[in-house]
Amino acid sequence: MENKLMVLKTAIQMELEGEQFYIKAAQKTHHPYGKQLFERLAEEERVHLRKIQEIYSSLDKQQKWPENLGLTKVDSTIQTIFKEANIELNKKVKPSSDDLEALKIAMDMEEKSINLYDGLSKKADDPFEKRFFLMLSYEERGHYLALLDSQDYMTDPEGWLERKQKILLEG
Repeated sequence: MENKLMVLKTAIQMELEGEQFYIKAAQKTHHPYGKQLFERLAEEERVHLRKIQEIYSSLDKQQKWPENLGLTKVDSTIQTIFKEANIELNKKVKPSSDDLEALKIAMDMEEKSINLYDGLSKKADDPFEKRFFLMLSYEERGHYLALLDSQDYMTDPEGWLERKQKILLEG
């Protein structure tokens, strides 16, 4: 059980660092959609943090995994940010190199989280534990894809819009 608590402490630290990074990135980002994305990601990291802390507490006190995941699917708010971007495309706010660097750092952080949670799910012996880490991995993948989409939008808004429209028309 001690090993599982240590793993959860690591996950808590990663989520806390992610939240802090996204808060700082939102404050420093010049691009309005990058700012909105970072603010939303900070909120989602807070949700992860609370859930991991709840599970840690349950394992520490009751020596067992709780029976309810309590996580939800990735919120569509992140995708809404980009839909709203279509309306404002004519303003053409150019991202700074700092904005793009923040996206790259964030993507690297999300990749590390995905790898951690994927690895933990494979090692899990409890069905709840496995589902929990798979869900976290899934949510972190959603974050990564939103960051990738944001990078694409900020570097080529017209191309991004054209690609998105084709996807919508083909789907």
